[in-house]
Amino acid sequence: MQQAHVRALAARGRDVRVTDFHQTPLADEVAGRDYDIAGLITEEWLLANTPATTADYYICGPRPFLRAAVSALSLAGVASDRIHYEFFGPADELLAA
Repeated sequence: MQQAHVRALAARGRDVRVTDFHQTPLADEVAGRDYDIAGLITEEWLLANTPATTADYYICGPRPFLRAAVSALSLAGVASDRIHYEFFGPADELLAA
C-alpha cells in the first residue's frame, strides 16, 4: 500500500511528517486510519504546520488540487519561486487546460 510506504519512508527521516488529505473520503475510509484530514490543504493548515516562510514546496496532482494548493501556498506567503508543481491526472483534464 502506498500510504504505508510513504509513512515508512517518513519515519526514517528527521523532521519529516506526513499528513494525508482526502478531498472527499470514500464511504469505507476512516479518519485516522485511511487519511488524516478530509478536504483540501488550506492556508491556515500550511501556516500552522509548515515553515511557510522558508520552505520549498513540491506538489503534484490534478488541476483542481494544484489550483487549491498553489493558491493556499501563495496566500500563506510562500514566494512563487519556492512553489514547484507538476500536473498528473486524466489526459482529458490536461487537454482542457
